[in-house]
Amino acid sequence: MGRTVQVPGCQGYYFTVYPNPAQEEVTVASQSAAARLTEARTTVASDFDVTLYNGQGKALRQGRSQNGQLRLNLRGLRPGLYQIRARQGNKWENHQLQITQ
Repeated sequence: MGRTVQVPGCQGYYFTVYPNPAQEEVTVASQSAAARLTEARTTVASDFDVTLYNGQGKALRQGRSQNGQLRLNLRGLRPGLYQIRARQGNKWENHQLQITQ
């Protein structure tokens, strides 16, 4: 029988990653609390750090957002699955990203 466990501070996503799958560029954007509750695509103007990792855990791209979003250039990366880690203060998330041709 399954059991649901709640973790304080992990009630929803703080960041969105789009498009996914992606080809040449991906955008990572932070969401406000109101946007998470209403499922709107509103961003907040708070900077955050983003790192893109390959399947072996090697950091391939890094950047810092401006005005609540960051666009990462994916050119030169092979198609496959990657991890994006976004961190803003004490909030961080991992997102899986698929890169296609």
